[in-house]
Amino acid sequence: MKYILARIRTLILLLSVTGLLSSCFAPATLPIQLLRPAQFTLPDTLHTAGILNASLVESDFFSEEDSLWYTDKQIFLQNLAATEFSLTLADVLKVSPRFSSTSGMEVRELDPYEYLDTIPPPFAPIELETIAGDFTGDFLITSEFFRLEQIPILSEFTVNLNKPAYKVFSMYSDAVPRDIKLIRAEILIRIYDAKTGFALREYQVVDSVLWLTSLGYSRMGEEFSDEDYFFYENAGRHLGEKMAKKLAPWWDEGEREYYWGTQVDFSQAYFYALDNKWSLVENTMKRLTAHKNRKKAGYALYNLAVSLEMQGKIAEAKEALENAVRMKPPAGIVRYRSILNKRLQEKELLDRQLGN
Repeated sequence: MKYILARIRTLILLLSVTGLLSSCFAPATLPIQLLRPAQFTLPDTLHTAGILNASLVESDFFSEEDSLWYTDKQIFLQNLAATEFSLTLADVLKVSPRFSSTSGMEVRELDPYEYLDTIPPPFAPIELETIAGDFTGDFLITSEFFRLEQIPILSEFTVNLNKPAYKVFSMYSDAVPRDIKLIRAEILIRIYDAKTGFALREYQVVDSVLWLTSLGYSRMGEEFSDEDYFFYENAGRHLGEKMAKKLAPWWDEGEREYYWGTQVDFSQAYFYALDNKWSLVENTMKRLTAHKNRKKAGYALYNLAVSLEMQGKIAEAKEALENAVRMKPPAGIVRYRSILNKRLQEKELLDRQLGN
């Protein structure tokens, strides 16, 4: 890979020096890490968090008359998903700048309880004090209700092997399942102030996720398959990721269009971009923005905006892009303006959520 990249760089430089493509620009797609705001803005007084999984259930409370669940295997899968939810929630929150300064995020489990059909009331302060024990954080995030629902969507008589739904399943199994089910998981979390023991009612959040799995095996009382285990485990993780993004700023991955040209300066700046040396790209593009050729100046301003955004300078990137409009910029400038406008709005919210 390094050899191929070196050959590409050599070719671009040769074209630049010889001037064979002196007026050409070509787009390249480069990755960017983006910090996204959360749905909720937590109080500034809350800094360190702990997580309590209070949604595990006991199989003793289920009977064969229960319309949804009645086997130990299915209870195991439900508790597996609930556990993965709590662990993933902690993992995602730990890497958020909202909490990354803390030493860790403790995860605890409450003993299994009787299955509930309705959302339970919040813990009383005296209950929370008993449950939290020696927890020393500012607030406690609890998952207090976890419910799974099976929705039949396909059977062995109606499976179309060309449909995307079956192709998703067939990635993990060569056999046509007896039942393909759509599973819906619903979870409730609450946030408690650890000092007062009271729930912050404005942060009671319910979320859900849908996913496909085969439940033919466990429904028949046989051993559940690896596919069952895989889907339940990953559904819990997916739900944990969704919930974490509601509570704290989170990292996302995106792409940006960057233009390299056949002038030596444009080519060299592109190599800087490939190496993530964006301050060098910025300096090079600033020099090129004064070019007499309005097209080259327009492309330089566009690339300058990209280099500034890569460094987190969103307002400066927007200013450079507005200057590019008066030149002859690439056609993608309209879309990029919309992206930067959205990022400026998100930055205002991020500053509040991060206490900047």
